[in-house]
Amino acid sequence: MSTRVSFLLALVMTVVVILTSPVISGENEFSELKIRTHLKRLNKPALKSIKSPDGDVIDCVPITDQPALTHPLLINHTVQMRPSFNPESVFSESKVSSNTTKKQQPSAISQLWHVNGKCPENTVPIRRTTKEDLYRASSVEKFGMKNQKSVPKPRSYEPASVLTQNGHQHAIMYVEDGVFYGAKAKINVWKPNVEMPNEFSLAQIWVLGGNFNSDLNSIEAGWQVSPQLYGDSRTRLFTYWTSDAYQGTGCYNLLCSGFVQINREIAMGGSISPLSSFGDSQYDITILIWKDPKEGHWWLQFGEKYIIGYWPASLFSYLSESASMIEWGGEVVNSQSEEGQHTTTQMGSGRFAEEGWGRASYFKNVQVVDGSNELRSPENLQLSDQQEIKVQRLLKRLNKPAHKSIKSEDGDIIDCVPITNQPAFDHPLLKNHTIQMRPSFVPEGGSTHTKNEAKAITQVWHKNGVCPDNTVPIRRTKKEDILRAKSIESFGKKTHRSFGKGTHQNNPGAGHEYAIMNSRDGNYYGTKFVINMWRPEVEVPNEFSLAQTWLSSGDGYDINTIEAGLQVCPVLYGDNNLRLFVYWTSDYYQSTGCYNNGCSGFVQTSKVITPGGSFSQVSQYDGAQYGLPMLIWKSNGNWWLMIGEEYVGYWPGKLFTSLGDRATTVQWGGEIVNRRTNGRHTNTDMGSGHFADEWYKKASYFRKLETVDGANTLREPQGLYPYASNGNCYNIKAGGTGSSYWGNHFFYGGPGRNANCL
Repeated sequence: MSTRVSFLLALVMTVVVILTSPVISGENEFSELKIRTHLKRLNKPALKSIKSPDGDVIDCVPITDQPALTHPLLINHTVQMRPSFNPESVFSESKVSSNTTKKQQPSAISQLWHVNGKCPENTVPIRRTTKEDLYRASSVEKFGMKNQKSVPKPRSYEPASVLTQNGHQHAIMYVEDGVFYGAKAKINVWKPNVEMPNEFSLAQIWVLGGNFNSDLNSIEAGWQVSPQLYGDSRTRLFTYWTSDAYQGTGCYNLLCSGFVQINREIAMGGSISPLSSFGDSQYDITILIWKDPKEGHWWLQFGEKYIIGYWPASLFSYLSESASMIEWGGEVVNSQSEEGQHTTTQMGSGRFAEEGWGRASYFKNVQVVDGSNELRSPENLQLSDQQEIKVQRLLKRLNKPAHKSIKSEDGDIIDCVPITNQPAFDHPLLKNHTIQMRPSFVPEGGSTHTKNEAKAITQVWHKNGVCPDNTVPIRRTKKEDILRAKSIESFGKKTHRSFGKGTHQNNPGAGHEYAIMNSRDGNYYGTKFVINMWRPEVEVPNEFSLAQTWLSSGDGYDINTIEAGLQVCPVLYGDNNLRLFVYWTSDYYQSTGCYNNGCSGFVQTSKVITPGGSFSQVSQYDGAQYGLPMLIWKSNGNWWLMIGEEYVGYWPGKLFTSLGDRATTVQWGGEIVNRRTNGRHTNTDMGSGHFADEWYKKASYFRKLETVDGANTLREPQGLYPYASNGNCYNIKAGGTGSSYWGNHFFYGGPGRNANCL
């Protein structure tokens, strides 16, 4: 009986195998057929193929054979080889310096496949799709496509709880309810750790039109790490588009028909290098997306050099006209949310925003293209609720109620604030402070500034009005001023690298470079001098160039400084105008002090001169020269500032520890910040942008240097010595004691990057 049962069981199993085997084989053949068909559709015949060190194969495909042109809407499309215009910005790297010694350098960011070759003319580089790429996708049909939760929805569209559905999480800035024709940003490039193969991390720009429903149009570009899409954890350039909220249209890069590429040097989906390192060199890519008003296509530019291609207007409904929202920021997928834990996948550098430059990832030079086809800073950038509360509190603290407001030609608004209500008196040490309207004395002896020279200096806002008696002019702080800072808390503050004397001077990672004249250690109660007024070019917004004096005392993190001079600082003011500034700190820039009226401390008494105000007079190469006479001295325990013949205000002695008595060193000279954008030395000017040995009307100078001694007398300083932290980029030459016009003087400055300064 058992033998018979065994025989029947074996017979049944054989039949099952015979009946089922052909079905399984058929499914495999059908799957393989779909994969081969899809690969044939994506991988067009190439004139040349290049094997990249990262394992990619880059096919150089004839431009007229690329996948884009198989789209039903593009069958008879004529490829546009260039846009009709390219919008420019005040921060554009393509603007050539008026200083002929400068040469614009190509971006240090490159793609790895460039090492092994380049594509011929009239071809475009396309990353070859492999069978393994398709196997990693959830299905052949979904290969290269996002899902519907891959766009951040602001608070105004739906509750915050909806934002994290399907595991997509975002950290973004955005502008909405406008009419936009493009966007631009520099995006800091990192290699974030991605925990799971089906997760990703990216940083990008979204250009959006329509509603957050099935009709959403989106154009996107940036960098990403996506193991599922590419099979590795490399940082790669990408684009995306959809016209129906990611339901059935659009894809990454060239993985479907649509995006038309014209550039033969950049491959979409190609890996990029070098990448930023924690606390070390920082790299960023420039992404510009804009709508060509002639043909209506949306163009993509990478860096300041490569126009990659365009999304044809016929692909879109809402974006065929304009965008209504722009977003900048990061996105990750948290695939483990359903298991009750959060992924360790990093966004950006993997560090929180408050850690700042060199640690946290950033977007900078964030701009939109307006209806006049010009790039401008976006208005009303939206923040999280907590950030918005912080910004509004800071604005309320800084912008006091005014008796009168004056709109200046340079875009500033000058508020005429009652002198007793200025921000200075918010300082805990000045709650019961009695304002001193004039110093008790002015230092005697020494040289005198000519009244004609002092009268020649005016600030731009003077053209449009004057402040009433018993008020002081204060430049109004705007929301966008705060948003340009590394953080809300750091607005208006320097770092401890911003001091012209110290062991950090030989540290190339510090970023601050100097050409300064130093006094010998002694007892000083002030200084008087004339600064040659120039408007140096600053290459990128988070750099600056200044000319100033430092009066300092103390050691280490107990250093006290009083500072004043001229600066061009786009990140602080939002422009490249030459401006007066004052600064102070009592703890080596750790937590005390700020620029101008950006915190409590400096007491302003003048109704004519405002710290932070711009000047209309600047020196010209081989032309007219302007000098700003300045005097800082100690009177009745306070440190006073005079510009020309005008008492501007004072730093109360209570703010300081060691400077409550006297200064032990005085310094004069220039300082710049070198961010080494794209891995090279900055082109930012110091002074006039010319070296010291070019002398008068070419190089910038300080003249009539004097110091105040213990008897309140002005004297020419003795034993001065120069210091240049990087003499190939910026230098300094002492001029000695000259005529009554020059007195003790020196020339300084330089152009930054040149053949000897890399």
